[in-house]
Amino acid sequence: MASVKKEKTQSIAREKLVEMFEKMLLIRYFEEASIKAYQQKKIAGFLHTYIGQEAVGVGTLTHKLP
Repeated sequence: MASVKKEKTQSIAREKLVEMFEKMLLIRYFEEASIKAYQQKKIAGFLHTYIGQEAVGVGTLTHKLP
């Protein structure tokens, strides 16, 4: 019978969660401003937004950075 490996989990402090949420909002607001500027032809070329994926970047960098 194979042994079951128990994974360690880590709690995140409320203050850190709030900080992460604020970063996600900042990214979202920047994306929305970018879309508006693109629609007004203030940004040339192509615009690919990250809306809906903010937690990916914030979570990854929060985990990697002290």
